[in-house]
Amino acid sequence: MVRFNFKRSKDREEFFNRLRKEMEVSTWKEFREKLNLSRATSQRYRYGKSTMPEKIFFEMLKFLPKDEKRTFLRKISVKKDNWGEKKGGQTTYSKHKQIFDKGRKKANNSDYNLDNLRLSKDLCEFIGAFIGDGFTNKYNRSYLTQFIGHRKLDKKYHKNFLIDFANEQLGVSASLKEKNNYLKTNFYSKKLFILLTEKFRLPKGKKCYSIKIPSLIENSNKPIAPIIRGIFDTDGSIHFDRREVYKRPYPRIELNMKSWKLIQQIKKFLRELNLNTTGNKERVYINGKEEVKKYLQTIGFRNSRHINRLREVFPSMVEFNKLEPR
Repeated sequence: MVRFNFKRSKDREEFFNRLRKEMEVSTWKEFREKLNLSRATSQRYRYGKSTMPEKIFFEMLKFLPKDEKRTFLRKISVKKDNWGEKKGGQTTYSKHKQIFDKGRKKANNSDYNLDNLRLSKDLCEFIGAFIGDGFTNKYNRSYLTQFIGHRKLDKKYHKNFLIDFANEQLGVSASLKEKNNYLKTNFYSKKLFILLTEKFRLPKGKKCYSIKIPSLIENSNKPIAPIIRGIFDTDGSIHFDRREVYKRPYPRIELNMKSWKLIQQIKKFLRELNLNTTGNKERVYINGKEEVKKYLQTIGFRNSRHINRLREVFPSMVEFNKLEPR
């Protein structure tokens, strides 16, 4: 493992100022959030108080044009992790050209070969969550994928599923923003943008009227339950009809979305799972205790907000949930 630093403070300042411009952020706070760095760590790198790990440095380089990458690569020094134990530990580009060439290849790689990415159940569920409450777009050289939820009710789900999955399975980090009652999970990743828009053909920008389950998943032999779960976990809700006509509160799972194509897909897949539904072009309802119980057994909720809601009225029913909620 090697670490990097600039030999001249002038070059280091120019590097970070160019980075901020290319990343299109107006403050250093936005800069460090985009790279998922703490304030103290970001300042140590900017002021030359600490060397930068190889992974972080080449992640920064991805934002710069190719000619500037080459320029800055020749202005830094390389240090081994044990550089303090050896005389002459500080090295230059000419002595460690293979390290720079390897890193520059990583920094210049914009194709992101995703053909071999396994279509796992968790990936399908992540795609479902994006369909329910996600957004992605490109802003000049920057890429943003965002999930929005309730600050308290959805926080565990965002941290323990969305962020953990993206980090562990896709190698993509995230930042959490909380304001009022809203929670925003931001992924500043070109790789994730390409995964969503090119591999799964999901729309960028506003998607409420055009979104649908990707054909890559729809036509696969993978179980459809995970993607349905992701959609309901993020955009579904549980209600209880308390009118006098019912002896006990009548449970209902509801999904309300603007894309009629998506609604038709969901109804079709729920029927294939032997779940009865009602609704219209924008809504799907799963009605009654027995059907809700069947949903828990065949699809289930991962987002604990729904299980907690159900527990308030029917605590015994949560035992039928097919997986551990988060």
